Formats: sequence, structure tokens, C-alpha cells
Amino acid sequence: MTWSWFDLRASRPARWKVTWSIEPQGRGTRVLLTQCGFDVESPRAKMARNAMERGWRTALAKLGDILTLGIDRDWDLPASGTGNG
Repeated sequence: MTWSWFDLRASRPARWKVTWSIEPQGRGTRVLLTQCGFDVESPRAKMARNAMERGWRTALAKLGDILTLGIDRDWDLPASGTGNG
């Protein structure tokens, strides 16, 4: 699955793409998330990349907990998100 979006507010508009791939691994499943489209020359893009990396790590850790532990409760999500329950 791939998502893409544009940030036209930037002085050099950014086009990001996030790709998820899922494949069997041993007795489980491997989820690989890749995000590209960052301007490696831009300090602002580097800051955005680092912030998004932290966000993805947090989201994927929570997803892992839900899938592994079968947790059935609302999660504390960022202000733009909603809880599941």
C-alpha cells in the first residue's frame, strides 16, 4: 500500500510517499514502512524527517502492542487522531 501527499506551503514544495509492505517472516509477519521525498540538502526537511521518524516509531510500537497483546482499550493518540475502542 502506498500513500503520497504534497506540502505546497514550503518554499520548495515537498512530495512525500509512504509505502507499507507486509511479508511472512518465520512464524510471524514483517511490516516494513518506508517514507521518501525529503530534500537532503534542506535543514528544515531534515528536521521534518526526524520528527516523522519519531512519530512512525511510536505508531508502529503501539500497533505492535495491539497485534501482539490484543490490547482492547483506547490509546492516547496525537491531537489529530482519534481513539479506538
